[in-house]
Amino acid sequence: MNQRVFGYQHYLKYLIKEGVVECDGYYVPKKRSHMLGAEKCLGYRFSSKYSKQPLRIVSIEGHDKGKVNRNEMSERKQRLYGHLGKWFNFKLEIDAKGAREFLVAWYEGRKDNEASWEWKRSRGRRFGQVLEKKDPFASFKYLNIAIDAFEAKDFYWNVDDTTRRLHSSLTNLKKELRNFVTYDKQSLFCIDLKNSQPYLSLLLFKKEFWTNEHYINSEDIRQYRIVQEICKIHYKKEYMIDKLPKIADTEPFKEYRNLVSRGELYDDLLNYTDDSNSFHGNRKQLKEEFVQWLFAGNQFSNPLKRLFRERFPEAYELFNFIKKGRKNRLAYLLQSIESTIFLQIITKRLNRKAPYLPIFTLHDGIVTTEAGIGLVQQIMTEELTNCLGAKPALSIEKWSPEELFS
Repeated sequence: MNQRVFGYQHYLKYLIKEGVVECDGYYVPKKRSHMLGAEKCLGYRFSSKYSKQPLRIVSIEGHDKGKVNRNEMSERKQRLYGHLGKWFNFKLEIDAKGAREFLVAWYEGRKDNEASWEWKRSRGRRFGQVLEKKDPFASFKYLNIAIDAFEAKDFYWNVDDTTRRLHSSLTNLKKELRNFVTYDKQSLFCIDLKNSQPYLSLLLFKKEFWTNEHYINSEDIRQYRIVQEICKIHYKKEYMIDKLPKIADTEPFKEYRNLVSRGELYDDLLNYTDDSNSFHGNRKQLKEEFVQWLFAGNQFSNPLKRLFRERFPEAYELFNFIKKGRKNRLAYLLQSIESTIFLQIITKRLNRKAPYLPIFTLHDGIVTTEAGIGLVQQIMTEELTNCLGAKPALSIEKWSPEELFS
């Protein structure tokens, strides 16, 4: 940051002093990240006085370094992921007028209906670790900026250093707004992996993964350090890894594997619920609670956790073992497995097979034009089956404004 704006910290201090922004005062340096889960920089946000004000992009002319290139990254990342970054070019477009009209309608329908507001978890010491309602104006404001940047072809993409997930102008765009995006005037289609996190967890039940004797080894993924930590616990007292072949042979686990392979895990859990679980047929709520549990510590409890423990005790035991002592281990492992398979295996094979075919990633999904659907489906199915030992369930979603009202 200092290379781009020399003495930037003085500008931030001035903005804090004048009450324009506020800081959470909490950061985690790299040397302490192994104890606290991950590195974290200081968090900043607009103060309440300015948080309700609309934002707009302003070009700064006469700057001696010119326009900041948001895609500047290491040569290594360009080499590893350039086959994906090259598609963020002038052919990628958004119907900005249609997107803004939709966004206005979305905001107008929610601004006075607090029951429709999404929940968010505040981070940092000063802002508190609490759940609070998210005012839709904040999303409205920043999504307008995202549309402006997209319209101006100010694209960005980067791969994080935690789990090597690719973040881009597309992943940062609200799901509904992607329906206004096209490539070379053609509609885009997203081929998505259903039940992605549970499906990817199948790799963790293979002893060969932990002992580096599998098609995709633990050494291949970004969070190999977590694997080493888990192996230390295993050899010290738990011996969980030695139990994996027996777990894989149990009827509850076989059912779990079959359900995630068919993309039906959430539906099964929904059908298995009783009155005490209060999901009331709400698949979205159940899925959110499942993801929340995966990311939470073993002390955390919600109805989904109790339901999963009863339904799939062996899978529950392994997940708890992995998270013992560090709650984010399981989530980081699954995200690292996902990024390895999708970014290093599937998309690179697609690029070799059809270098002319535009491809974008949305973490556990691949986006392409209609002409590429068949090839993407084929390669995703083959590579995921090779890696996980079970055929995946894929869904296809067309990005089009008409899909918003169908």
